[in-house]
Amino acid sequence: MSAFSESYLTAQPHKQAIKAWLTNQGVSWIYVAKVLLAITISYWLAMFLQLPSTRSAALTALIVMQPQTGQVLTKSVARIIGTVFGLAISLLLVALFHQHPVMFVLGTVLWCMFCIAGAVRYRDMRSYGFLLAGYTVGMIGIPAAMDPNIAVPVSIGRGLSVMLGILCGGIITALVFPDTTESAYKSLLSKRLSSFCEHSLALFKHQISPEAYQIARLRFASQAVMTEAVRQAACIEDPHMHVMRNQLIRLTHNFMALGTRLHALSRLFFAIDAQPAKYQLITHAVNRINQPLIDLLEELVADDINSPRAASYQRRMDLICMSAKLSIREQRAQLLAAPDYLALSAANQQRLFELYETNVELLFRFTDRLRIYLEEYAALSQQQTPAQQDEPAPKWSWQSSVNSLYALSCGLRAAIVIFAIYGMWYLSGWQGGTMFFQTAIIGLMLTATSPAPHKMMVGMAQGAGLGYIIGFIITFWLLPKVDGFPLMMACMAPIFVLGTWLTLTPKYAGMGMGAMINFSFVASPANPAEFDPATFVNMALSGYLGMIIAAVMSSLLFPPSGRWLSKALIHDLRMLVPLASKDNLRDLSAKIDSRCRDLLHHTYGLTMGQSVVQGRLLNWYSSVASVSHATVEIRQLLAQLNQDSTPLTIAERRWRKSLVTMKSALELLYQTPNERHYRHALRLTERVIAVTKCQLEPETQLFDESPKRQMMSYLHFIHAALLDQVGPFKAYNKAFIPELTAAPAPAIAPTVNT
Repeated sequence: MSAFSESYLTAQPHKQAIKAWLTNQGVSWIYVAKVLLAITISYWLAMFLQLPSTRSAALTALIVMQPQTGQVLTKSVARIIGTVFGLAISLLLVALFHQHPVMFVLGTVLWCMFCIAGAVRYRDMRSYGFLLAGYTVGMIGIPAAMDPNIAVPVSIGRGLSVMLGILCGGIITALVFPDTTESAYKSLLSKRLSSFCEHSLALFKHQISPEAYQIARLRFASQAVMTEAVRQAACIEDPHMHVMRNQLIRLTHNFMALGTRLHALSRLFFAIDAQPAKYQLITHAVNRINQPLIDLLEELVADDINSPRAASYQRRMDLICMSAKLSIREQRAQLLAAPDYLALSAANQQRLFELYETNVELLFRFTDRLRIYLEEYAALSQQQTPAQQDEPAPKWSWQSSVNSLYALSCGLRAAIVIFAIYGMWYLSGWQGGTMFFQTAIIGLMLTATSPAPHKMMVGMAQGAGLGYIIGFIITFWLLPKVDGFPLMMACMAPIFVLGTWLTLTPKYAGMGMGAMINFSFVASPANPAEFDPATFVNMALSGYLGMIIAAVMSSLLFPPSGRWLSKALIHDLRMLVPLASKDNLRDLSAKIDSRCRDLLHHTYGLTMGQSVVQGRLLNWYSSVASVSHATVEIRQLLAQLNQDSTPLTIAERRWRKSLVTMKSALELLYQTPNERHYRHALRLTERVIAVTKCQLEPETQLFDESPKRQMMSYLHFIHAALLDQVGPFKAYNKAFIPELTAAPAPAIAPTVNT
């Protein structure tokens, strides 16, 4: 009993428990409380100001609210813009076609189709603006068309209510326990770097399988997309973050380049690990070169690194980069003098030596890129940016890549569903069809950007049923028995608390949002209040049927799980290789990295549950990332050679022509992959490698001052990517690297660059 009393009365365990709760569940409950407070203030102000649509104010505050302040501000700006455009189109359609219902519906259908296609195409703040522009037509245009005489007052009243809801949501988020997007962004940066270092450490220690590596790459691609979205919101929220925008863009660019370097290394690591024991000569040499980097990565994993502490690690990275050059030369000399190496034939010696050169070149570039990233990361806590501060602002920014056919199909699907639902309303003559039509449009709009819109709408329909049941109980059993605004909000609070809590869980987010939205449409108090069970049941039934029918039709028309969509998105991924061959070199690497990761994240989400398609996607992603990265590097090295004014020899011209021919063959292969194009590209790549061997700088010249020797590394990397046994061309090739054979007598080793 005494032991229990002592531990119970000690303050430290209780403080730790409270801190743990605040870090996990406490944050969610604080957000729930903030949503409830914003809705309460919206209701009170709308009633105090005698606005005709108190429900719209509360509904706007509900939809605008997000956990981070910057996200709320971003959605608020987009909502204002979208609402203005939606009001203008609503009034225009009512003015032109209020006497022609079919023409009015056709105009509404075309506008909603345009808005949904735009929302799917631009997956950022503009996406929300497009959604609200179509959503407003459903909320305001349809009721106004029923009575054109009240179109202008209804539009003005709804507009004022929307503005009020936006102000309430923004002010509450900014003043009550603000969770700034800046802090969330910096936390994401810290977690992303720690996770990346842990993943890199497992790769360098050969403790990760190719399958686990692919899953980790998918996770990093999703993190890159999410981090960039948070950065955009943080730049809107915080003026200091906006000033640092160019530096943050460079940081994103450097992290993606770092991931690309690691991927290039991983392909060689996995390939060499799968080869005979003779290839372990390279593994042992690379492990000895890696040891200082491995030690640093272990410290980075153990340390919850942030921007101020990154400076000390960056200084250590400078020393590691300098020592790596010496270690590479030392290990090269030991490799060339090793008895197992000398026992090989001259051809196999050359092959092994080229693999070593490719490996250490990629390793050094990864180490140097990590040094650059730590330098940029450490500069976030300083008053000035690092050495790039005098450079012009980068033109590159994150580029989302969405297939135009997919965006058009989403808009067309919504148009067909809306027109079909209007036909049901028109043929049935249902007096409650207005709510039936409205709910379908709103549901289609709010779920348009979801990876699985029909599943999201089914969840919203389930939530709508829950909201209507709870709403009926509140409206007819509780509200008539209470008096005063505080008791009214106490009666309605459970549905908002439950709905907000459900939205924090991705699996039940649609249900929570559907419950709150439909409750606000039908059951929440209006101005003036109405208590008519027949009207309530009619509106609830029509709203529920509208969402259910829209969900069923959406799942049947152009479903995202269809094979046509996965083929189109994988085709877009393959087309990044021709882009790497032809586009302007300025910021080309960053452009390809962002599009590649965005396509992987987007396509993987759309094909959830299709393991075969996702396997093909990951294979193509690895191949495209490898070849496009190597192609850009070769073009940059070739541009470096073009700066030399020395006249070209005939052999030099032949070599450059062979490079152009190889790039054309690679473009053709990724545009139309088949066995003939594969054999042609592989044969030309091997021919370019053979021609390049005759053009290499002397061994006595430093490697980092030898563009052609560096280019040879990337040519070998393209060759290895084409022969990858787990890649998309595995059906066309039979072997990765020929097995080394022992020579009858030791061969003479190449000259060592010491």
